[in-house]
Amino acid sequence: MLTESDAFWGNIVEYLRDRLAFWANHGVHHPFLLGGYGGEGLQYHNHFRHIFNHVDGNPHGAEQPLPAHVRDGITFAEILPRPTIGNGNIGNGAMLAEAMEVGHIQWLAGLIFDPTWAKRRTVFLSKP
Repeated sequence: MLTESDAFWGNIVEYLRDRLAFWANHGVHHPFLLGGYGGEGLQYHNHFRHIFNHVDGNPHGAEQPLPAHVRDGITFAEILPRPTIGNGNIGNGAMLAEAMEVGHIQWLAGLIFDPTWAKRRTVFLSKP
């Protein structure tokens, strides 16, 4: 598990401080895609890398970064009310119960299904 003592941690901090600047500076939407990281979460973010950085989402085609006006309108939200790494969190009944208790899942559903926002957002969900 990634901790503050890991050399890679500075990339995570940079991302959390300003995700738009991180993406613009590094050409990838998440620090796990920089190289040097081989833990959980890499496969998940690679799914999105194929969508965001390849023409028509074709992972075998040439990479072409998204234009800034598109890139800057994309955000990731956690299913649980805290950052997660790996699929183990999603299958944890206690964590899902906590998310329901604090209203996080209802809040996410409101963001996704609120008709006043529907024309201004795209929601990506990845198979765990």
